[in-house]
Amino acid sequence: MVLVITLHFQEHSTTDEPFDTEGEINKLKINKGKCIVGRFEITPNEFEKSWTSLFIWMNENGYKKSDENPYEIYYNDFREHPENKFIVDLNIPIE
Repeated sequence: MVLVITLHFQEHSTTDEPFDTEGEINKLKINKGKCIVGRFEITPNEFEKSWTSLFIWMNENGYKKSDENPYEIYYNDFREHPENKFIVDLNIPIE
């Protein structure tokens, strides 16, 4: 399972107060910890290859995935990118 986070900085906020969500807005708590982060500028078809390369790098460099789920943080709307690419951080929580 990969969790997806879309950042819209003008709409981004943090709170300790409870709130309801609807539509494409979802709550997500990311626990404090270390992550391997890969920033990519990729097309939709390149996600699998990018995730695979990040996991291979993790294994080759002696890191071990924690029990937390990997997640993605998006920085743009790919439809507005001149080459229809996502600017995204792929995050693998590690022990």
